[in-house]
Amino acid sequence: MKFLSNLKILLIASLFILVLAGAAAAEEAVPEQSVPDTPWSGIWQTNLFTMKLSQNGDAVSGTYTTLNPNVSVTGSLNGTVSEEGTVLSGSWLDLGVFHFTMSDDHSSFSGTGGYVEEPDTYFGDNTDNWTGTWNSVEYSVVFVQDGDTVTGSIIYTGPESGETAALMGTLSEDGKELSGSFTESGRFTYNLGEGGTFFNGTSTFGSDTTVRPFDFWNGTRIQ
Repeated sequence: MKFLSNLKILLIASLFILVLAGAAAAEEAVPEQSVPDTPWSGIWQTNLFTMKLSQNGDAVSGTYTTLNPNVSVTGSLNGTVSEEGTVLSGSWLDLGVFHFTMSDDHSSFSGTGGYVEEPDTYFGDNTDNWTGTWNSVEYSVVFVQDGDTVTGSIIYTGPESGETAALMGTLSEDGKELSGSFTESGRFTYNLGEGGTFFNGTSTFGSDTTVRPFDFWNGTRIQ
């Protein structure tokens, strides 16, 4: 009887060990869930741009293009990810083109640039060349002409002022057409949403950190 009792105890112990081993094996078979190493890498769509971002460690770089096929604006951005990986902040740079035509009396010029599709008209008190300050309803432009080269800056003077850009262009032979490129820069901070499928944040212009109503941004991952 004692032998049978010992055998029974041995069988129960062996069964218990097998159950524990099976549970451990099952636990090892389930892959551990982890956060992607580069959650910011991918293609994102915002209300104005398609952005392509690439993350390497805590550094993120990328490019973006406007969704409007009638506007020639592209840009780049560089940023750093926070320690927890959910906040991306850095600087952005827009590149675009403009084309302006001077009036016959040199008192105004009109044309398009940046995100503006409809021609805007700028007025000044000039009677000779492009040098001077010119104003439209929402923008003020300061130009300096040197031969057939014109450099300048433009500032948004609307209700939420602060946006600035640098311009450089070349004049046509008759001096009436000015064409060139502009650069616009600023800072951004984006917050990654749960699951890494969207972000929201702000983009400000130049060195001004004031956030205006239309400076709030959001993007959705599309790839």
